[in-house]
Amino acid sequence: MSKLMKSLLLAAVASTPLLASAALAQEKVTLRIVWWGSEGRTTATLKAIEQFEALNPNIDIEAEALPFDGYMDKLSTQIAANDAPDVIQLPVEYVSQLASGGALLNLDAVDVSKLDAATTQAANIDGQQFAVASGLSATAIVANKSLFEAANVPLPDDATWSWDDLAAVSKAITDGSASGIVGVQALGTDLTSFEAYLRQNGSQVYDAEGNILIEPAAVVSYLELTKRIIDESGSYGAETSSEVTALPLEQTPSATNTAAMGFWASAQFTALAKASGEDLTLLRLPSMTGEASAHQMSIGVAQYWSASSRSAHPVEAQALLNFIVNDIDAGKTLLIVRGTPPNSDVRDAITPELPATDAVAANFISTLSAEAISTPLPPPGYGSFRDIFRRYTAEYLFGRLSAEDAANQMIGELKNNIVQ
Repeated sequence: MSKLMKSLLLAAVASTPLLASAALAQEKVTLRIVWWGSEGRTTATLKAIEQFEALNPNIDIEAEALPFDGYMDKLSTQIAANDAPDVIQLPVEYVSQLASGGALLNLDAVDVSKLDAATTQAANIDGQQFAVASGLSATAIVANKSLFEAANVPLPDDATWSWDDLAAVSKAITDGSASGIVGVQALGTDLTSFEAYLRQNGSQVYDAEGNILIEPAAVVSYLELTKRIIDESGSYGAETSSEVTALPLEQTPSATNTAAMGFWASAQFTALAKASGEDLTLLRLPSMTGEASAHQMSIGVAQYWSASSRSAHPVEAQALLNFIVNDIDAGKTLLIVRGTPPNSDVRDAITPELPATDAVAANFISTLSAEAISTPLPPPGYGSFRDIFRRYTAEYLFGRLSAEDAANQMIGELKNNIVQ
């Protein structure tokens, strides 16, 4: 988000008081809800909304599914214009920023008693619950078993493989595959795996107070690894990687079977498997040393649900949110389209009904849970880092900046965008 947009947003909402909860309105009410995601996520969400409307005939829902590219720019413009949707799906990194600016409603009418305590507490700021998790997920490598087999390359031991192993495997797959198929999607586009790489190098990204602690040397190491994999033909180059970030999930190299490995949230696994039509699996991220459990991966919130502080119908907005995250029938409709449900009762209820690919994602989370580390909620302004990270990676890969200059400018711009 630009500084101008941030100023407009804060000016528009800073003086808005949080609205108290009350009984559901008896007159006809219309709520707007917005999210991003795959076709499967949209289909399931629309069905859950129909269930809610059937239970609450006086509430009509206007739903809008958007592509992730440009999602926050459009939402920020709506917030600044006092035209935000009532219920909003948010990237994790924007919760603190919007809450501190007064854009989010205190969800005091949403039952959080059965929700994952850690993620619920992370979005509780000064005693106010500004968001609730939509699902639990972890960034992992989605591997295409069919492409590995066709290239005569064995799947790696994901408990012990290193980034050097990733580079070697990627090159071997490209070399052993038909033209147009590469070993791995380009590094430098997925922020969460980059954060894990930094942690593996002893470089904490940010602390609970919002201080940015990234070491330039760790960023340089990552950038050089990214270029090395491209130079060794393990991945496509900078131009293609920039194009791929704007594609819907169904058109990405992982979904079209033109990359044997890609960095994805485990919550997206089923959608990828459906689009691919091939046998996919989930792998842990590599580590620097190749030692078991040295990957420094975290289990986090796939996204958060929140509501606008300027909603004309805050009670009904919270009723919709309460239904989405806590109702078992809604859970059986949504399954894990946004990740493993944060409500323990819903998790227990849907487990027998999970398709095989959803079970792979759920089992991956269960396996990772004993090894994963916890991280604080990103500080206000951190949401800008995804674009900053991608932009400076591209500047380096296109040869316009050295690795050292790209690292220093990347960190400097992030620090300037953090709201203290």
